Amino acid sequence: MTAPGSNVQDGGAKSGAAAHRASEKTGELPLEGAASPRAVGPSVAANNPSAAAPHPAFNSPPVTTSSPLAATHGRSLTTGNGLRVGVYVDVANIEICGGYGMRYDVLREFACRGGGEPLRLNAYVAVDENSDADRKRNRNNYFSLLRSIGFKVIEKPIHTYQDSEGHVVRKGNVDMDIALDVIQQCEKLDKVVLASGDGDFVPLVRAVQNKGCRVEVIAFRNVSGDLRREADAFTSGYLVPNLLPIEANRERRALWGEPGSRVRGQCHRYIADKGIGFFQVLVDFHREMWILDSEDPASAYIEAFFRASWLPAEIHPGGLPSRALDFEFELALSESGRLLEAREITLMKWGASPLGVVPAPTAAASATAPPPER
Repeated sequence: MTAPGSNVQDGGAKSGAAAHRASEKTGELPLEGAASPRAVGPSVAANNPSAAAPHPAFNSPPVTTSSPLAATHGRSLTTGNGLRVGVYVDVANIEICGGYGMRYDVLREFACRGGGEPLRLNAYVAVDENSDADRKRNRNNYFSLLRSIGFKVIEKPIHTYQDSEGHVVRKGNVDMDIALDVIQQCEKLDKVVLASGDGDFVPLVRAVQNKGCRVEVIAFRNVSGDLRREADAFTSGYLVPNLLPIEANRERRALWGEPGSRVRGQCHRYIADKGIGFFQVLVDFHREMWILDSEDPASAYIEAFFRASWLPAEIHPGGLPSRALDFEFELALSESGRLLEAREITLMKWGASPLGVVPAPTAAASATAPPPER
């Protein structure tokens, strides 16, 4: 069977991953003769250049509710799983820490994947009431767009005062507002999705879990390690298809996960003696994200092959595989057209160096500047 939107074969021969696993025993490397598991299909439709908006989160293709991948497995994305979902977004934390331009419609779809019912969709924003007219107009337009896709915008005024040493201090922390709302509302929810990397929320996560509610965290950069570990599931926002749009895909009208598109993934397998590895790429979050084997038809992932020589100079392959590093790369078909390869690889984020990986700020990682004050 041919996967939608690609020429990669999905049947008969072994997948690329299986062939490489076999090659570890034989010492051979059948790169061009092994079929790739799947090469395609996000749940996002074609570009919509007419959808003008003052915020980059809404300059991307609209999300559709019918994914080609899901269709091939005969599953409907509208089939509810009965889960009551609450989404709580710390807007300032997300935008300052790598997520400026995040698509809230994709966030909603991701949080409610599998047919969950969004009972609460809250976005918390600190606002400067002394902003000029243009800033206020842009801010109000932005908030209107959030409301149009179901989010309630909770605004907290930024207060300015002088401390005891005469320094001007601006304060507009929304942490307490988020915590109070989550605690009060979680008893009527089955799953809380917290969009923030702030470690101050660790006690909140524990309290909500103790009430029998599942807590998932999604964030981009500068994420608290304690928060990652405390959550029932942590997802890097960089890895969710189209949550943070890639400009090159918009220009090429390329769908995430298809050959020619740029995607993001993590190295989940590296064969040091051969100098080769595989990136794992999430292509359809409506499938089973807990099934990590890309050969399983129910899995949400595909694999992309790479050689150590293709990695950015700041990455030492001795530290791979690593779940601590997110990469962005272009998916390309091999010469035979039967294997997905990762080309033009860049590092998306960095942190503590795990096992010999020596990350440093790159163009791709540092391109996201703090948002303008709204």
